[in-house]
Amino acid sequence: MPHFHFDVCTNGVIVEDEDGLDLLNAATARLEAVRAAAEMMKDRCADMAERAEVSIAVRTQSLEPVCTVQVALRIR
Repeated sequence: MPHFHFDVCTNGVIVEDEDGLDLLNAATARLEAVRAAAEMMKDRCADMAERAEVSIAVRTQSLEPVCTVQVALRIR
């Protein structure tokens, strides 16, 4: 089963995923990144932030990029 890492950037602060997850394929990893980004954004909205940005870069164990999911929220 392929192994994927999910590096998270929140408002400019990057946290690299050292552990990763075993998932069925790249499409499943992409879906997991979308779900995680949406959940993180929902949590940021609860904090009533005026601006929030989340990006999750998905990569394989051999560091090959799979996709990047980016979500931005601005409240005016």
